[in-house]
Amino acid sequence: MSDPIYTYTMHGQQARVFPFAPNWASPVNEIYEWKTEVLRAYDGTEQRRQLRTDPRRSFEYSLLQSGDLAAMLENYLWAWHDDYYALPVWTDIGRLSANANVTDRTISVVTDTLDFHVDEYAIIWHNPRLFEVIEIESVTSTSITAKSGLAKSWQQGSKIFPLVLAHLPATVPTQRLSSNVIVGTVTFG
Repeated sequence: MSDPIYTYTMHGQQARVFPFAPNWASPVNEIYEWKTEVLRAYDGTEQRRQLRTDPRRSFEYSLLQSGDLAAMLENYLWAWHDDYYALPVWTDIGRLSANANVTDRTISVVTDTLDFHVDEYAIIWHNPRLFEVIEIESVTSTSITAKSGLAKSWQQGSKIFPLVLAHLPATVPTQRLSSNVIVGTVTFG
């Protein structure tokens, strides 16, 4: 079965959505890294200054895919491994509080504890083959407004995640457990 290539331009970068959810039998690690500089004077006093306005964020999780999704994962890793991915923040799951119809711009979702931001992106996700990326125009505690209308209808309860630009290292360790099953660990920076 041939899969369409879902590529988007996010913040000026071409990115392909990485639609493979974690194997929840293992933890998903989200790592924040700050960068500061410490300047020491001769008298022993110190001055610290921030070198990054936002911390560097990385994600690490294990994958378990079977059937044709195993082949799809291998294709993604081989064809796009050195480019940007649009990565769902799998730990920030929201659910649509009401149906969202084609061309709707307002999506009902409780956003209080989720990392949605204006001029960023979100993904409404059902499975690795069925999802939709939206650019966020505004966020309230009970909804997200997209910059353009939805391309398809989504039912109440559908999953929605923030999207971030992420990059994989040059190699990703994977292992075929059988001709039908692949496991691996991805680390996005």
